Amino acid sequence: MPAEPCRIGAAEIRIGASGWSYPSGPASWRGIFYPRARHLDELSFYSQYFPTVEVNSTFYRPADPVTVARWAQKTPEGFDFCIKLWQRFTHPRMFQQAGGPPEPPTQAEAEQVRRALDTLAARGRLGMLLLQFPPSFGRQPENEETLRRLLAWFQAYPRAVELRHRSWSDAGAETRHLLEEGGASWVLIDEPTFALSVQQPFAATDGRLYLRFHGRNREKWWAHGETWERYDYLYREAELQPYARELRAAATAGEVRNAYVFFNNHPRAKGLANAFQFMAQLSGEPITFPEGLATHYPQLTAIGKPDRARGPLGL
Repeated sequence: MPAEPCRIGAAEIRIGASGWSYPSGPASWRGIFYPRARHLDELSFYSQYFPTVEVNSTFYRPADPVTVARWAQKTPEGFDFCIKLWQRFTHPRMFQQAGGPPEPPTQAEAEQVRRALDTLAARGRLGMLLLQFPPSFGRQPENEETLRRLLAWFQAYPRAVELRHRSWSDAGAETRHLLEEGGASWVLIDEPTFALSVQQPFAATDGRLYLRFHGRNREKWWAHGETWERYDYLYREAELQPYARELRAAATAGEVRNAYVFFNNHPRAKGLANAFQFMAQLSGEPITFPEGLATHYPQLTAIGKPDRARGPLGL
């Protein structure tokens, strides 16, 4: 059966992970969330347990319409995709270091991104477009203009903007006005806090909320050998509960109508374990999860039961 969003009053809350394919290396999901089956289709398996996914691969290169149409075919009706915008638009320095040209992005490149978004939207499978900016992207006139331009270029889609520099929250009213004027939501993030980290209240934008959990691995956040080490963190249930309480209260009060909650603490499927825990906290009902995940995270047995209907490790 397809996974269902969590519903509280009139609110629909979709919970999922940032990405679905981590096939190899020490951070792999194989044998933990996914069975070690040779021909397993990971996206199809993932969509049995979650109603949405945040696509990370589109940050490194735009998806093509054929690929996203295939994603839609592999997943049940009602499952949707939140797409992270290509780094060409949000991380120009990183893009140039990867061999990209130094010139500003063009309308033609925006159209390249829009073709994939339109393919998903036409099938009713597009959730939101995520514009994630680096921590160095502070509130300056040129950056505000960049943000306005991108919101205009992609105005046909629901958009969420992740701003991580404290200058944006120091001018919180102005930032919120800029985003609301552009029809975008301000992404709420949980990650280690530093002197220049953004400070955010729990607040929706026009009934929409986009929440991202990155983990709290403060020691490895800036000093790590491999990128995945930054996100190698398992939330304790007590760390998730304040968010669940806030979200439930906002949904009950009608302040939130649609919410997306994504876990980016992906190493060894830790984010998936936390996603199931968050589901249970919101719904107050037992949760079903793959048997392999419960083997690695036995604390899950306190919120539900392993899914043995599909056999060992969820098959």
